[in-house]
Amino acid sequence: MQAIPSKFHNLFWDVGIDGLSLEKHKNFITCRILEKGSFDSIKWLLQTYKLHEVSDIITHSSNLTTSTISFWKQILKF
Repeated sequence: MQAIPSKFHNLFWDVGIDGLSLEKHKNFITCRILEKGSFDSIKWLLQTYKLHEVSDIITHSSNLTTSTISFWKQILKF
C-alpha cells in the first residue's frame, strides 16, 4: 500500500504522519478522513481500502460522531 498523499497530511496535523501505517492504523486514518476530509481525500480512502473495510469501521468505530455515521450509512447505502 502507498503512503497517505502529502495533500492530505494536514488532516493528521496532530500525529507523526511518518509513523502512520496504512494497514496498522486503518481505523484511525479512515475515521479522520470520514470526519474531516475533503471529496478528494474520501475518493483516495475508497480507492485505498475496500468498501467492506470502510463500512465495518463506520459500523463499529467509537471514534465517529453519530451524525458522521448516519451520513456515511446514507451515502454508502448500508
